[in-house]
Amino acid sequence: MRLWTFDASGKHLHMLSCIEQDKSALVQIDWSTGEQKVVFGSQRADVTDAIFNARTFEPEAVCIDPARQEWSALTPAVAAELALIKARLPGHAFHVQSQTDDDRRWIVMSYTAEQPATYHLLDRDRQTLTELFTARPELKPYRLAPMHASRAARATGSRSFHI
Repeated sequence: MRLWTFDASGKHLHMLSCIEQDKSALVQIDWSTGEQKVVFGSQRADVTDAIFNARTFEPEAVCIDPARQEWSALTPAVAAELALIKARLPGHAFHVQSQTDDDRRWIVMSYTAEQPATYHLLDRDRQTLTELFTARPELKPYRLAPMHASRAARATGSRSFHI
């Protein structure tokens, strides 16, 4: 389990949970009744990350990683931003590290096996993604080795990923 956040009303807790399911899912718990609702789950992989609205603290997107990161918009409000990041940073995994209080600007950290973490400013109003800095600039001149995910069958019949 991983606790993420209460919504702005303080009525609902959002967290990752794999209780009563094979993969971890984003769940919402009503704090007064204890009722649990799965907001997003996948049979292919665990939920690994989420983007929450900076004002309401409601989940707007979730990520699974079945060998390569896949983001899904839970609301149309962030679909354009996810598409912009995917188009501008093809093949990159990313995480939203920070958001302004009005939720109009995000700090996005992206990376690949071949490139060190790079930080970007996403301006949601202008639909721009501007590189800010690289965490390890001394690695930029070097060609780093790629990693490839492979799927292997276990004796139990289940599958696992190996990098």
